[in-house]
Amino acid sequence: MKRTTLHSLVTGAVLAVIGAVLVDAGAHVGNQLVHLGEMGLAVGAVLGLVPHRPAGWRAAAFAVGFADAWLGYALRAGALPDIPMGRALATFIVLIVLTAVVTISGARLPLWAGLLGIAAFAGGYEAQFTASPTTFLTDSLTAATTIAFAVAVGFLVTEITTAVVGRERAAEGAEAAPPTEAPEHVRPLTSTTSSEGALAR
Repeated sequence: MKRTTLHSLVTGAVLAVIGAVLVDAGAHVGNQLVHLGEMGLAVGAVLGLVPHRPAGWRAAAFAVGFADAWLGYALRAGALPDIPMGRALATFIVLIVLTAVVTISGARLPLWAGLLGIAAFAGGYEAQFTASPTTFLTDSLTAATTIAFAVAVGFLVTEITTAVVGRERAAEGAEAAPPTEAPEHVRPLTSTTSSEGALAR
């Protein structure tokens, strides 16, 4: 079995078990893990599985996007009118702030991870905000901590399984790459070339 296949098998199996435990625990304690645990776990797993930038940069970019999305809802709750133009303005502010932070970081913070953070918070909280915008402060903090916990679990699981099993990406890339031929001016002089030169003289 290839290491990449083994990595997928182990990671998926561990996530399945932990996801079931999270949702079951949420059912017993009555918190939002029942509704948000699976989504948060999956988002965290994606954040850990994508091999772009070191884990710390990915996590930081996700946190920036996550907090940025919370800021957008805060603006909608307290400053912007609850009309399509207000929601559009909030969307613009959230995305332009994330873009500015990524740019300032020199793209060390990957844009995709920040967008994933925005999607995670918006996906987990939008329906609740629409139903009760006046309880934004308490509801948003509860949703944020629940989603962040599930994301952190998914992220740690994938990081640990990757460290233990590995992806074998480098080896596979080396096997797939065609052999490169040295330029003509740096190739060693072969006996055939020497004999051809002698005949020419």
